[in-house]
Amino acid sequence: MLLSLISIRFDKLERRTRAEVCNRYKTDVFSTSYDYWGTSIYPDQAGQCGRKSYDKATDDNKALKELNYMRWLVGFDTPVTLLSGSQYDDEQVKCAICNVINRELDHTPPSTKTCYSSAGYNGCSSSNLGAGYGNYDAPMAVQQFIKDNGESNLNLGHRRWVLYGGLKQTAFGGAYNSKRSDEKGFTNSVSMKTSGMGWPPEDQLTFTAYPPPGYFPARFIYNRFSFWAPGIPEGGPLQITVNFDGVQQNIAYQYYTTDWYGGPQRGAMFNISSLPMDYLSDIDYQTLIGKTIDIQVKYGSNVYDYTVKPIDCDAEEQTPTRSPTRSPTPPPTRSPTRSPIPPPTRSPTPPPTRSPSPPPTRSPTKSTPTRSPTRSPTRSPTKSTPSRSPSPSPSRSPTPKVTTPQEDITTTATKENTPLPTTQTIAQIPVDSPSGNSGESSNDNQSGKKQEHDKKMKIIVIASAAAVGLILVIIVISTVVVCKKKYGKQEAESDRSELNMMFLV
Repeated sequence: MLLSLISIRFDKLERRTRAEVCNRYKTDVFSTSYDYWGTSIYPDQAGQCGRKSYDKATDDNKALKELNYMRWLVGFDTPVTLLSGSQYDDEQVKCAICNVINRELDHTPPSTKTCYSSAGYNGCSSSNLGAGYGNYDAPMAVQQFIKDNGESNLNLGHRRWVLYGGLKQTAFGGAYNSKRSDEKGFTNSVSMKTSGMGWPPEDQLTFTAYPPPGYFPARFIYNRFSFWAPGIPEGGPLQITVNFDGVQQNIAYQYYTTDWYGGPQRGAMFNISSLPMDYLSDIDYQTLIGKTIDIQVKYGSNVYDYTVKPIDCDAEEQTPTRSPTRSPTPPPTRSPTRSPIPPPTRSPTPPPTRSPSPPPTRSPTKSTPTRSPTRSPTRSPTKSTPSRSPSPSPSRSPTPKVTTPQEDITTTATKENTPLPTTQTIAQIPVDSPSGNSGESSNDNQSGKKQEHDKKMKIIVIASAAAVGLILVIIVISTVVVCKKKYGKQEAESDRSELNMMFLV
């Protein structure tokens, strides 16, 4: 029996230009500067349960921009908006506080937990939960949810909620709790609301692929690829092939999505064996830049073909987007016009109880900490410029004036001889010309030159000593920083091992 195959492509995404993708990347992405040793934007709870104030509007809006950019990349044009009302903000922040105080991510925290509250419970039970260190914030949590690594997240529940066609509104909350040197566990926690807001109509895409067709920022390609589409049942047999520049790749693992995370659509998660398993540290995405990734997914008579083109938007110059008209057009807006959100058509359902949480951020990204002593002084004294030595040179020469004997002679002559105008007598004896006491003036000149030479030599010696001292200080500081990095790396590895067991639920 012959089966007629239907080829399905997502042409809208493949028609996008490199400039369109990268221009928006430069304005809407804020998660690429993760620093394990950085400073948190959230105030230190210091073990206390009370909610503390921070610049929530900025954190929320950055996370929302990045969320909408990632959804736009996979095909959604209508942006998600922030929920209005202090209730949602309060729930998200109190959820984050409960998690970070206990150093544990929990969707259903028991009432016996420190800093438990009913508002925090409501937030945790209807949200994606993430954790990290340093400057970890809400935009970084969005990427962590999409990455969705960890053995307990094979179902990609967090990614499916972020890319859910029915996600119309959301809310964020973050908290920070410093730890003692003998403590382990994360210091930052973020909560993002994804459910419990009714069931608005779901936007249907031709299919939802990650990474999606067309030009795509290479730094956001993670080890776990995914695909789901309307009409594919749970556990539906999928035949998946992946080629990098025409070379077929081995799919190391394939897991069919289950449960109702992010809507009823079903598909699969699949690992590419040539890409290493990624935790917080990124895979070497630069090896993918410029490659062509061809993916084909077969289900029944449907054949889904798409091509991913990884690009480096960090190196791209911002250029105007291509337009079919000859006259220049304004650059694309950051997000489409917000259309009214239709009211929910179903009564709210109980919040999910098994929505997995993402793994906490394990270790710093490839970018190294910026606490090294990079600001070495640039105005150290040199031999060629002794005038800039640390010790200021005297403004007045300590050597006696050459004209002193001559002036004394002039004064005496004026008093003893016929009175003449004093000014006339002084004018007749040039200051620089030799007088009758030429030997004495010569000795004075030699003495002055010697003192000037000694002064210059002293300045040079001081400058040289200062330069040597500065070099020694830099060497000592560099040694301390290297030791600190080595110790920090060991601590990060220890925390990473612990986090793999503790925070993936």
